[in-house]
Amino acid sequence: MTETSRATPEKAQEHVPERRSAGQWAMGGVVKGVAALARGLGPERAGGLGSLVARGLGRFASEQRLALANLAAAFPDKSEAERRRILSGVWDNLARTVAELPSVSKMILKDPSDPTRGLTDRVEVVGEEWLLQLRDDGQTGLAFLAHLGNWELLAPFIASYGERLVTLYRTPHNRAVAENLARWRGDIIDLVESGPGAAMKVANVMRTGRHFAMLSDQRLNSGPEVPFFGRLAPTNPIVARFARQFDCPVIGVRCIRLPGARFRIEVTRPLDLPRDDEGKVDVVETTAQITSVIEGWVREHPEQWLWLHDRWGDRKKARQSTS
Repeated sequence: MTETSRATPEKAQEHVPERRSAGQWAMGGVVKGVAALARGLGPERAGGLGSLVARGLGRFASEQRLALANLAAAFPDKSEAERRRILSGVWDNLARTVAELPSVSKMILKDPSDPTRGLTDRVEVVGEEWLLQLRDDGQTGLAFLAHLGNWELLAPFIASYGERLVTLYRTPHNRAVAENLARWRGDIIDLVESGPGAAMKVANVMRTGRHFAMLSDQRLNSGPEVPFFGRLAPTNPIVARFARQFDCPVIGVRCIRLPGARFRIEVTRPLDLPRDDEGKVDVVETTAQITSVIEGWVREHPEQWLWLHDRWGDRKKARQSTS
């Protein structure tokens, strides 16, 4: 048994306060109600309903203004109308992803209790050979992911190849949300909660030959600043650091949403990692390389990425400039 925590409701409870506030109880009821509605309607109809609500209400959210500013900086040549159409797609994709959560494994696995029985016809795969090579090469390996399409499908997808991943995560503050996320994701991935000593726990697991995957498109204030859509963005370098420590292959895996609650999952060939004068993997340059790949992914399907996220730290910079 590794030091990782399994994605089960019982484990999720260990990392959240025992006492629930009235707000948590209310949110728990909302989450359960939405999940029940989504299961009853099915992923297509639930996603369509969620999309209508999200696109209607999203324009009043503060994230709408942040996303429009992000899009303006990333795509200065696009018109305001074009950027608003992209943002409408962002709300649509997010709503559908949330609506699909209660049945995320059932959607793509023929048998969620045994992922190795294969994938449903909702999924088409490109670059399968690179995932098989990573699985069968007899050493540890790394995969970087992004918040594209329904990124929650990536863990069960990789599990269908007989590969149980280890990854870092942050437990939601709301206990009800944490419990439901754990149950929906199922026992197919080992989770190490972010915090002091987390990287060491992951490294200990990787020494046994296990593989590590992480969503690598979020801001980390303490991370190196690398180019992303023409601006420097503080970026989490942990995949690059493990690549340097273990000198192992690094692949990318992304999900692209297709019409009718279908998906295409693409796997990249292993990266040709940049190295320093000592021949070791260069952490900053590798982080920049991974970020460049993700930028290419986003440029192909900008409406499927989370522009609602403060990726460049603009919101924090704005607060600092006015304080």
